[in-house]
Amino acid sequence: MTRLNALLLIAVLCSAFYLVRTQYDSRRLYTEYDRARSESRRLDLERERLEVERRAQGTSLRVEHVAKEQLHMKNVTPAITQYILEPVGAQDVAKAAPPNAAPNFLSPYLSAPLKTQVAGTPALKNASSSRVDMP
Repeated sequence: MTRLNALLLIAVLCSAFYLVRTQYDSRRLYTEYDRARSESRRLDLERERLEVERRAQGTSLRVEHVAKEQLHMKNVTPAITQYILEPVGAQDVAKAAPPNAAPNFLSPYLSAPLKTQVAGTPALKNASSSRVDMP
């Protein structure tokens, strides 16, 4: 009988220790879960803040402001626009070259003089030109 009582006492003590350990693990896991959930909330808020900041960085007003202030760029106006005219006969020289010949980019400029005109004259309106905007 005393052996049975001793055996039952050992079983009760083992079950009590197991119960205490289980409760401790449960509390530890719950606090870890709570910390992870609060960290997740914090990261979600930070992600939303960064997305808003990214959208604000990409607005056209911000890009224009940075271009003017940091890069010292200006809006295009007719006062800073320069027109570059193609030389007279440049189309003829390009047509006369064989199709498999290496392109010589200087040949139109060397073979025909440049036709320079003041902006607004009738000759400029008929000439082929490319628009180049200079800062």
